[in-house]
Amino acid sequence: MRKFKDHLHSHVLLLAVVLLLLSSVVSLMLYYLLFGSKIESDRLVLIFLNTSLLVGAVSGLWYLIFRRIAFEVKQDTDAILGYLEDVSHKNYGATIRSEHFLEFLQISLKMKNLVKKLQKRDKQRRKAVAKFRVSSRQKSDILSAISHEIKNPITAILGYSEALMEDGLDHEKQKRFLKKIVNNSAKITAIIDKLTLLSSLEEGRSEPKLEKFNLYELSYQIALDAQISRKQSRVELDIPADVMIKSDKILMQIVITNLVENALKYSDKMVLVQFKDSHLSVTDQGIGIESSKLKKITKKYYRVKANSWDNSMGLGLFIVTTILKELGSRLDISSHPNEGSSFSFEIK
Repeated sequence: MRKFKDHLHSHVLLLAVVLLLLSSVVSLMLYYLLFGSKIESDRLVLIFLNTSLLVGAVSGLWYLIFRRIAFEVKQDTDAILGYLEDVSHKNYGATIRSEHFLEFLQISLKMKNLVKKLQKRDKQRRKAVAKFRVSSRQKSDILSAISHEIKNPITAILGYSEALMEDGLDHEKQKRFLKKIVNNSAKITAIIDKLTLLSSLEEGRSEPKLEKFNLYELSYQIALDAQISRKQSRVELDIPADVMIKSDKILMQIVITNLVENALKYSDKMVLVQFKDSHLSVTDQGIGIESSKLKKITKKYYRVKANSWDNSMGLGLFIVTTILKELGSRLDISSHPNEGSSFSFEIK
């Protein structure tokens, strides 16, 4: 590999030598023409012819040399231009070879480094675009979910409120309608509380406050509330009455409540809450979960049934895994389609 400037310098030096020779010959000819009157004319003609042949040979050689240089330069520049054309079409795997001049090789190497940076930035941009699209889709999903979840209780509240304004309602109907209004108001409050809790967990504003409490009593109250809200549901406990644990009571209540509610949504049969070997599990005999969906169900906004909104906007299990992480534990899931599911975690 030669340096382009050295290549030119060597040929320029050769040109200087040739011109020096030519000038010497021309000077000699003029000398003989002016002062060499004693030299025969035939000899002068011979000197002139020889000089012309020499000049013609040197000129031809010089032309061939520069033509060769131009050809080699064109090869290297064509290689670079072809590489740039490939890169412009995002063919980052294209290759470039500069075979003749060191300067073009250095340019090629710098261009390759630049292309690597461009490729890296292009990947980052594509990832950012994909992430933005997923985020936008998730935001659209959660807005649709919130709208749907809040619309139903609000519609119910408006309907029962209008009914209460009618004349002639007996006392029992008034009580029943007021109870419906209270229940639907509680649903709206629960949705808002869940969203507020989610925001608090994601921003790290909720730190566990450890205290000792009775696990059986907490689980019993959760089971009782679940059976009241779902009259045909049955939640059984297999927890010793004297089990005391040290944890954040409010966060633990949220975890168990979400697991029990999630089990009741997909099971018409009994749900078992069990504590054994420092592990608490919630087991149902419902529809089960396909293995391909097990890793997805704990993601934010994920719903097992895409067209169903009876899944608390897909936040329940995400909140559970987030809280358990704060408590130094994790959620383990085992499930078989049409047999049921079991959700368990260690209480440390």
